Amino acid sequence: MREEQISIEQGIWYYFTVDLNFKGFLPFRFLRYIDVNGDRNGVVVEFTEDSYFSAKELILLPYTKEPNYFRVKPSGILPVWTFDGSNLGENKTVDLASGWSHNILDKAAVTPNMNTATELTKNK
Repeated sequence: MREEQISIEQGIWYYFTVDLNFKGFLPFRFLRYIDVNGDRNGVVVEFTEDSYFSAKELILLPYTKEPNYFRVKPSGILPVWTFDGSNLGENKTVDLASGWSHNILDKAAVTPNMNTATELTKNK
């Protein structure tokens, strides 16, 4: 029997940094998918509380080109790169390839499970 997977489109998920020195984790919600560099789907999200960043909307870019990347077991985590998405408007595509290393805000992970986020950030 295959274990249930949760899509990033379902409910509130939790964001925590793996690169920067931010404490704890923050809840966020899915807004939409976006084509990134013509070779993978990222997601546009917004934090439901105060953000670590000045940008209201963020782009989460998956580490792989797997088509169902943003689906995970209930206690699973997904590593992502985080980019400023505040200037996207209604664009359905974005090119992060040109100078992406200068545009990245954070290397992070996301999970649909608050207990997982709490456990992984308790010593931060």
